[in-house]
Amino acid sequence: MTLARLVLVPIVLSGVAGLWIRGDTTTTTLEYTIRYRPEPDPATLTVRLIATGLPASGGRVSAQLENWGEWTSAPYPYLRNLRVDGREVAYDRSGVFAVPATALADGRLEVRYDLVVQRHGTPEHQARPLLPYRGDHHVLAFTSNTLVGLAVDGVPAPARVTVRLEAAADQSVFSGWAGLSAGPQSGAAPATLSAGNGLFAIGTSFGHTAAEVDGTVLEVAQFAAGPDVTGAIAEVARAVIASATRATGRGPRNPVRIFVEDRPGGGTHTDLGLVIHHPGGLPLSDPATELLAHELLHEWLGSQLVGDESLTWFMEGFTTYLALWHATSGGPLSPGRFGERILEVERQARASASWGRRTFAEPGVDWRDDDGPNETMAYRGGALLAFVVDVELRRRSGRTVSALVRGLLESAPRDFELTHVRDAMTQLGLADLYDRSIAGTHMPDALPLLLSLGYEQATESAALTYLGIEARYDGPAGSDDVVPAVVTAVDSAGPAAAAGVRPGDRIVGFGARRGNPPALGPDAPARYRFGLSVIPSGARSVPLEVSRAGAAVRIEVAPVLVRGGQRPVLRWNADRRSGFFDPPPP
Repeated sequence: MTLARLVLVPIVLSGVAGLWIRGDTTTTTLEYTIRYRPEPDPATLTVRLIATGLPASGGRVSAQLENWGEWTSAPYPYLRNLRVDGREVAYDRSGVFAVPATALADGRLEVRYDLVVQRHGTPEHQARPLLPYRGDHHVLAFTSNTLVGLAVDGVPAPARVTVRLEAAADQSVFSGWAGLSAGPQSGAAPATLSAGNGLFAIGTSFGHTAAEVDGTVLEVAQFAAGPDVTGAIAEVARAVIASATRATGRGPRNPVRIFVEDRPGGGTHTDLGLVIHHPGGLPLSDPATELLAHELLHEWLGSQLVGDESLTWFMEGFTTYLALWHATSGGPLSPGRFGERILEVERQARASASWGRRTFAEPGVDWRDDDGPNETMAYRGGALLAFVVDVELRRRSGRTVSALVRGLLESAPRDFELTHVRDAMTQLGLADLYDRSIAGTHMPDALPLLLSLGYEQATESAALTYLGIEARYDGPAGSDDVVPAVVTAVDSAGPAAAAGVRPGDRIVGFGARRGNPPALGPDAPARYRFGLSVIPSGARSVPLEVSRAGAAVRIEVAPVLVRGGQRPVLRWNADRRSGFFDPPPP
């Protein structure tokens, strides 16, 4: 899709924001002004903070720009030209800088600085996508790494909060605290704005939907070209929010405002606004629905309950499961999709090198190892654990996994710890499950549990991806991979022969792999079976990476689909009336 270039003009964000000031919060105010400067290269946000009502003495005042998005390790200076009351100051590796006591004599403080804005898609932006960026249609930023916070002797205390964002008359403004407006936007903001995180964007709006769910404001704004998907996103959000609110007894802490952008990727949740990428079309795909539901469930696990990195498996894994369940109970997802996803996350978790070697209660585990085995275990294994907890609670007491979340919301502090999870499970009669599957590594198989809930097994046919290659595996013994493999024969009338594949070629790679490979049934081809069940059936071209006579060769093969695949599937039997997806009681 070709996107029109957005003509950017100077942008001003000004107002009063609550930060970390000791003293009378009725008189302490902070006024921010943020001006976008597209020229010269690099583009910048020029920020000015005017703080008034500060204590003239009695405490050490410092300021910090949070390192959210890892700006302090960027290979370029992100924070530039930092000045306090006109005097240039330096900041340390954490983004902290001291405020001279002389600057506080009149109870007023002025801080100015510039922030670099990268263009979307550049290597710098791809390396740190959470920092402010500019695209063809909008500028997007998060408050954590654009608004400095102040502290007195390291103690945070909120002040009054209002915000004004200014833009050209033909532009739209969207913020997580005030929603969408045409041109300038003014209004009060929560006192948590700077202590937590939020988002704001200025540019061109392509769609907007506003609604209310059980008293919660819901607003979706689209700043991405393409079909207007805000209505469909709002429908999913309504169903998930209503279901989660009934199950936990609490709605979201703040209005739910969703920003739809055009960059690819996943989603980002903050206390004041969440971002998702444009799903591409209508109706919403199952993966797009699941992503949206996952980010929405962070309103509970991530906003009302906040765990440190040692609880990533709970914060992300349980959120993944709850998103699946609430999206199915509320209607956007089918029970069949739910069953498939449970089996899929189980396959992925058990394939992780951390499966059976790490326990969720083990201290010091890096659960975010850049999509490595620990992160796979946290997201997928944590989701499987949540499913097991759900099934066991239903079997023992008729309650659901949401009772665990409800219990934590009622008894644990917002910044909860592992001991709170253990205590909540003990109170629900699941101390033995905690010992086996959180302190230990035991995890029951998912399929028998799904069958006990109302699913039935069946077999369906699946297409196979035919290349016309016979090959002998040439890799380590005991591996379940299919490459490297030496070509022993080529079907002279097949796609591989037409592309130039020869006997003796050593295949070392073939691009994307099939997510849910079928088995080869009795009708599958008897010969030339290489890649039949592992190459995606939707692939129009397969990039074979070949070693030939010591040289690396890339051969593009256009596959054909043939019959003969068989795949076991789960089908939900609604007639069994197990009640598994019934809405939770209020």
